[in-house]
Amino acid sequence: MKYKNILIGTTILGLVTFLLPVVTGRDMSLAPISREVASYLRARSPLILFIAWYGAFSITLILSLVNIKSIIFSRIRFVIIILLNIYTIAVHVSITGELLGRSGGLGYGGAIYYFCAVANIFVSIILFKEGGLNIRKKDLLKVAEKGVAVGKATANVATNVAKTAVAEVKKEINNHKSDSEV
Repeated sequence: MKYKNILIGTTILGLVTFLLPVVTGRDMSLAPISREVASYLRARSPLILFIAWYGAFSITLILSLVNIKSIIFSRIRFVIIILLNIYTIAVHVSITGELLGRSGGLGYGGAIYYFCAVANIFVSIILFKEGGLNIRKKDLLKVAEKGVAVGKATANVATNVAKTAVAEVKKEINNHKSDSEV
């Protein structure tokens, strides 16, 4: 299974939760990005609230779409994704805790938000572990076979060069002998 696709899917789903109610109550349903929520949380605008609340999911989506071939940078990327999703959980807990108070309960958007953040953390841990060097016996045997083939080819070339050099030296010795006899 492609864990990277799961990471991308859960991140997109986490981003889409801003359309769903994050807090629901007896007669209320609050979308996370609304003027009422922004004014209650004393945010300057809903855009700033969106960046604080959903910015980590946006950065996670961008990082998960980037193709990194270096193992070191790939692992750094997954550590950043894990930290971003821990941040999203902390922000979501503080904001929904403030919004919930004593009335209402967590809405669909709030529950899915938690699910997506936790899923991203687990998928990133799996990808972090798989991102390492996985050396298998078959791979080592292939490398050894190629090494033996290169070694044999090098030995054949070296043998031919040595035979040619010996033949040339013998010719020169014979030429010097014949020149000295005359």
